[in-house]
Amino acid sequence: MISLQQIEELVVNTPEDKIKLIINYLKEKTPSQFSPIIMQDDCKLTSSQTDILKKICEQTDDGNLLSVTINAVSQMREQTEDEVSRLVMSGDFIHKNANFTHETIYQMIGRAKSKITIIGYWVFKMNDFFERLEKLSKNIEIIFILNDEKIKTHSLEIKKNWKGTTKPKIFQLNRDLYSKKELNKLHSKVIIIDDKEILITSANLTLVAMEDNIETGIWTKDKKIINACIEIFEKFIEKQVFVPIPERKY
Repeated sequence: MISLQQIEELVVNTPEDKIKLIINYLKEKTPSQFSPIIMQDDCKLTSSQTDILKKICEQTDDGNLLSVTINAVSQMREQTEDEVSRLVMSGDFIHKNANFTHETIYQMIGRAKSKITIIGYWVFKMNDFFERLEKLSKNIEIIFILNDEKIKTHSLEIKKNWKGTTKPKIFQLNRDLYSKKELNKLHSKVIIIDDKEILITSANLTLVAMEDNIETGIWTKDKKIINACIEIFEKFIEKQVFVPIPERKY
């Protein structure tokens, strides 16, 4: 018998685009005979997602039935999704009440309609992250607010990887106005989507933080938290705590 609990676990911990890949991949196949390595590669899954799917596939020879079941559970979750907040973590483990940082960020980006604000991240070797941003509508405003002093590592990484036609706005800590004695550095790590949802996390935008470290954060739709964070950083920009980096050709 196919375990609905395991399918729910798969749906919770796998982004929508990968769930669609899995649903199509299963059709007209015999899941119990799948090779985990090939399945992981074909469906572009993490090792944790592959482990869950492998356990599910071992339970049936009927790919069409499994495909329909996963699709039904996925649609049911979309219809009943009323969570206000959720624990978000990185690490090589699975917990039913925690979502993965990597997938949470990509799901958030996929829901963006007008604005993405990314605050304080160390951005390094995240090519798939930039590929996601490049696929977004040109009408979506993308803002980075960074520490980025001296060697300007963050903004150089963004510019090096940026292939989209619409350039993001990049703000950096204003060292002309604030010395290290007055303001040491920006250490916040926040993503805000459309001013409607927010992720506050310990994780930087690096593969190590996404896949290897144990990182912890909270995703929420709590308006009070979101509005407070937006107000605080808008004030920082208004007071020139953060100033825009001059736009150049990326």
